Amino acid sequence: MNKLWLYRVCTLALVAVFSVIVLGLSAYSASILDEVKAAVGPQSEPITYAALGITVSTITLVSTVSMLALDLTFDSLFTSYIIFEFSWLTVLWMFWVAVGSVTIDNDQELYLQLPC
Repeated sequence: MNKLWLYRVCTLALVAVFSVIVLGLSAYSASILDEVKAAVGPQSEPITYAALGITVSTITLVSTVSMLALDLTFDSLFTSYIIFEFSWLTVLWMFWVAVGSVTIDNDQELYLQLPC
């Protein structure tokens, strides 16, 4: 077995596991924030980081699992090409950077910039 192939498979599997973790945390956060917003009343701006986290983690989970499944099932498929994987993982990386920036922005709005 090629060490580079094994590293790639383990990395994509680890990314899929972390996507499941973020999906659970984002769904829980969205649930709690919906309860808080219902108790407090309507807010002027919705909290979007949980929805964006759910969306990006779902896209990441589906794409990494499908890349792994297609690679293990078929030989020389277009999803196994380095240029395809590099470009798609770069797009996913930009999505995750967007999730982080929206989370930081919403965190400052949620806590009204109060000191710890």
